[in-house]
Amino acid sequence: MKRLAMAAVFFAGLAAAMELSDLSPEARKLFPEEREGIVELPDGATVRGIVVQDTPASVVLKTRKSDTVTMSREYRRADIKSFQYLDIEPAFAAVLLDMELDEENSLPLEDLDRAVALFDEFLAKAAPRAVDRQAVTEKRALLADELEKVRRGWEKIEGAWLAPVQAAVKRFDVYTRRIGELEKRADFKTNPKVSQARDDLVEKRRATARALPGMMQTRVPELVGKRAFDEVVDEMGAFMSFWIKQVVRTEGPAAKVMGEMDFDYIMRLQNQIMDAYRASGIGTTITRMPPQAKDMVYVPGGYFLMGRRDAKPNDPAFPMHFVYVPPFLMDKYEVSNAEYRRFVEHVRATADSSMEHPDAPPLKSHDPDGWTRPELGKDRQPVVGVDWFDAYAYAKWVGKSLPTEAQWEKAARGLDGRLYPWGDDPPEKTAVNFAPGREFLAREIDRQKPPPPPPPPPRFGCGCIAKNEEPPPPPPPTELKAATYDVDKSLPALALELKAGEMFEWSKEYPSPYGVLHMAGNAAEWVLDGYEPAFYGESPVRNPLAAAGPNSPRIHRGGSYLSRNPDDLKTYSRGIATGEKEKSGNDAGGRPMVGFRCVKNLDIAGGN
Repeated sequence: MKRLAMAAVFFAGLAAAMELSDLSPEARKLFPEEREGIVELPDGATVRGIVVQDTPASVVLKTRKSDTVTMSREYRRADIKSFQYLDIEPAFAAVLLDMELDEENSLPLEDLDRAVALFDEFLAKAAPRAVDRQAVTEKRALLADELEKVRRGWEKIEGAWLAPVQAAVKRFDVYTRRIGELEKRADFKTNPKVSQARDDLVEKRRATARALPGMMQTRVPELVGKRAFDEVVDEMGAFMSFWIKQVVRTEGPAAKVMGEMDFDYIMRLQNQIMDAYRASGIGTTITRMPPQAKDMVYVPGGYFLMGRRDAKPNDPAFPMHFVYVPPFLMDKYEVSNAEYRRFVEHVRATADSSMEHPDAPPLKSHDPDGWTRPELGKDRQPVVGVDWFDAYAYAKWVGKSLPTEAQWEKAARGLDGRLYPWGDDPPEKTAVNFAPGREFLAREIDRQKPPPPPPPPPRFGCGCIAKNEEPPPPPPPTELKAATYDVDKSLPALALELKAGEMFEWSKEYPSPYGVLHMAGNAAEWVLDGYEPAFYGESPVRNPLAAAGPNSPRIHRGGSYLSRNPDDLKTYSRGIATGEKEKSGNDAGGRPMVGFRCVKNLDIAGGN
C-alpha cells in the first residue's frame, strides 16, 4: 500500500476535536514528529508555526519568513491568551484518503488488515459531522471488500479477482508468457541473468502445476461445507480446463508434472460436489411459481453434470463437466405434424420470412420429408425429416426457441445423472420406441394375449382326417412396424387398442425427470447448438451455447424410432449430422427420423 506524506490540511478555527494522544501507536506513525500549533495573543492576533518546545512556562514556535528563512520565537505562557495544537482530524483523513489500492495485484493481508483498522479508528474518534467522514467511509468499504477477498484466499492478478485455483491457473499462464518473452530475447543464450530468470520462472510454473491437485483436494470439501456451490463449480471448471488444455489435448508445460495423474480423480471431485448440491435441495427450490403454459413443463434452473463420465478425449461426450442453466419451460411433447402443418400453411399463404434464421436459404421450403411416408404423416405423430433451419423457424414463429444442448440434457437427465431419461432400466426391455423396444413390446403383447390356436383340420363324416391334409400354420407373431408413436402416447396404436379392450396391460410409463415425454426414441430432436469438437472442454459453466456457421454440423439428441443401439438413447448421447441426408433430418439411408420440441426461457429465480 502506498503511504503518502501527511497532507497539509488544517482547520482554520481554534477548536480542537482530536489530539495525537488520542490515537493508537499505529495511527501516530502516520504523522511527523513536528506538529503545528497556534498561539493567540492578548490583542487577538494569532501566530501559527511548528512547535519546537512546549513546557508549562513557555511555547517556542518556528515560523517561516520566506522560502529559505525560518525563525523561532518563545512565548511565555503568562504573556499569551491561549495556545493549542492544530486539530489533526482533517490531516488524519487526508492521509487515509491518499492510500491507494494496487489496480493490478492484490495487497498483502497484513497491509489490508492494518489499513482497515486505521479507517475504523478514524471513524470511531472523528466528530460525527467531520467534513471527510463520508469519503473515508466509502474508501474503507473498498479496502474491506479487498480484505474479505484476500481472507477467502482470492487473489488479484493483472486486475482480475480470482479464487485460489483460478488464480493458480492464471499465474501458470503468466509464467508461461514471461518465459516466452525471455526466450525471444536476442541475448537469451548468452546472458546468464536472462537464462537464470527464465529457469526461475520455469520452476515457479512447475511448482504451481504440482500444487493444483492438492489445492483442489482442500478447496472442494471446504466450499461444499459452506454450500458455496457457485465458487466451487468455478474452481472445478478452472482446474478441468487447465487439465484438458495442458495434459489431455496438448503436451503443454504441465504435462510432465501432471500427465500421470488419474483423470478419474477429477470425476470423483465432481461427483462429490454434485452429491452435496443434490442433498442441499437448492437445485429443486422454487422461489416464485413459474408461469403456466399449455403442454409445457417447468424445468428448475441449477447445476448438473453434462457429458459422459468414462468418455475418452475423442468421444463427443468428453469430458463430463458442470453446467448451470436458468429455469425454463419445455414442451411436454414433440412438435406434431398437425402443429407443424399450420406453420407451413402460414408460410405458403403469406410468404412470411420474418422467423427465418439469417443463414437459412432464401425462399426455403419447409415441407418435411416425413410427409412423403404414410406411416409417419398422421396428425398426432411427431413431424420428422425437417432440417435445423425448419425447426428454428417454427420455434421462433410460435414465440419459443429450440433448447440449447445443455437445456435438453438437463431436462432429460435431471440432478441424479440418470443413464436414460426414465432411469437405468435397459431400454430393450421397455416400451420405448426404438427397434429393440418395439420387439420387446410385440413379444409382451403376444405373451399377455396369446394368438388363438389354429382351427382343427377338416374331418370326414366318419371322423377321419383327410390323408394328405396339412394342419394350418400358426398365426404369425405380432410385429410393430418402424414408425413413430403419437406425441402424447407412450404406446403404439395397436397396444393402445388392445389396452382399451382390456386384453393388454401396460401401466409403466417412461417419462423424463420433469415429465417430458419421448426424450428417448420416437423422433430424434434438434437442439440449438452447432457441433464443435472441443466445446465441452472449453465451454462456460453458465448457459453454454456452441455457435455455428451455415455449414457447421448440427446436433440432435435422444435417438429415434430407427435406433437399434441402446447407447443412442442415453441422456448424454449426441447425434451429429454431417452428411446432406443427415442435415435434412434423415438417417444415412434417407429415412426421416429427426424432429424437435421447443422451450421458453424464463426470467425468474428457481432451482439455483
